[in-house]
Amino acid sequence: MNTEKLFQKGGNAKITGVFFVSFAVFVAAVLIAHFVQTDFGRISVSNVYYDNYNGKHMRAKLFRPNLATPENPLPGVVFIHGYQNNRESGDAYNIEMAKRGFVVLGIDAIGRGNSDVPNDLDDPNFDDTFGTRTSMKFLRSLPFVKKEWVLWGTAWEPNLPIMSPWKIHPSMQSL
Repeated sequence: MNTEKLFQKGGNAKITGVFFVSFAVFVAAVLIAHFVQTDFGRISVSNVYYDNYNGKHMRAKLFRPNLATPENPLPGVVFIHGYQNNRESGDAYNIEMAKRGFVVLGIDAIGRGNSDVPNDLDDPNFDDTFGTRTSMKFLRSLPFVKKEWVLWGTAWEPNLPIMSPWKIHPSMQSL
């Protein structure tokens, strides 16, 4: 498209037309993204905020199938994004798990996204699970989650300490 003609005399009508077409495409894209993320209204998606055991603020995205109620609790999954990412990097996985009947908590690990920065490695309050342990406890506290069926998954490298299941919850024996 030759944009030079848009700015010549009489080009205002073309500029206005291009603006409205672009705006309509934008609105359509936003609506499509919303419907895909919520599985056309079958999943409620919300931001949640809570404090880690060491006082660090955490942010997560909760994907709750509408079938999950206190009378009908569903299993839960805490999803931890890969290194140098944030919670949105796992949205595709989280949406799919929620479509299949899991309540999913996609967290911003401590020091990533909008969660607080971690303490120094030498600090006794340093959380070597980067908030996963507290996130498991938070998800288990929700009335629409089966407490005995909360799992966690991660895209982090296998040599990181977060991969030790007994650090996340003492009852975990294997993944």
